[in-house]
Amino acid sequence: MKFRALFDRLQFTVSPLLLLYSTVWVLGLIAGLCCANAYAYSLYLSENFFVSGYISFIGLVAVTVLPIVLVGFSLLKTMPFLTCLVISVESVCRGYCGMLVFLVLGGGAWVVRFLILFSSACASVIMWWLIFCHRYVDRQRLKRDILIGILLAVIVSVVDIILIAPFLSELFLYIKEGFAYSCWI
Repeated sequence: MKFRALFDRLQFTVSPLLLLYSTVWVLGLIAGLCCANAYAYSLYLSENFFVSGYISFIGLVAVTVLPIVLVGFSLLKTMPFLTCLVISVESVCRGYCGMLVFLVLGGGAWVVRFLILFSSACASVIMWWLIFCHRYVDRQRLKRDILIGILLAVIVSVVDIILIAPFLSELFLYIKEGFAYSCWI
């Protein structure tokens, strides 16, 4: 009897559109993993791969805020195709970056992957919050929540630039020195 009530509850909360979005997310992650795996064997990857390029504050804010703005726009205009497109691009990028970090750093990637993908992970949470919570709400509340999401994404970007990026660069210098020392011995 309780199983039937749980099944009825799931039917109410899981719509075909949310199932489509989740499927697109998982397929995008798999595609990103496969692309990174294929790319890694055609290029020599090292720790210098990560510390050679720096992202600007404007670039970090764009990477963090743009998915939220696009998802908010697609929810306001009821454009599920645009939502699917944003979800797929976001998941391919996350899978690709996460796999490259894993391929370069191996067992130590669990710490560094979270630090590198911190802003993206927070933006994904905000993006999915907008998608799940605002399917059947009025436009005024949706607009307010989109602005709150954008503000949160900007705050996350500032925290990333001020706190996480300096720590991560020092961590990479430590890793690079340890790698050079182990190769020297």
